[in-house]
Amino acid sequence: MNESCERWILVVDDEPDMCWLLARIFRRAGWQVKTAGSGAEALARVEEQKFAAILLDWQLTDMKGTELTEKIHVCDPSAALIMISGSDPKATFLRQAYPQGLIDCFVSKPFEHEHVVQSVESAVLRKRGDT
Repeated sequence: MNESCERWILVVDDEPDMCWLLARIFRRAGWQVKTAGSGAEALARVEEQKFAAILLDWQLTDMKGTELTEKIHVCDPSAALIMISGSDPKATFLRQAYPQGLIDCFVSKPFEHEHVVQSVESAVLRKRGDT
């Protein structure tokens, strides 16, 4: 386990280029980053270490984002979960995910670099109750 999860983020996307891009964006913003290319890999990372935020794609090759968020909540309910997707933000899964507390924020693809960082940082602050 890491000593402080304050600036650790886990990026979960089955597209290696997207993982690389998001990792680069967050490192430049002062975050420590780990990546995962599947839901199973993400769960293994969450079992190893705590994260302040987990940014995950809705559509992974091995499981849906909502299934993964449910499993993450069991392992680490303190992490802010940010869903990222090219899907319509009014889609059924999002209308269900917010009220159920499965996600703390949604970011649409394509995104501006500053917007995704601000969204994650705001979600982390809200999760901690600092706002």
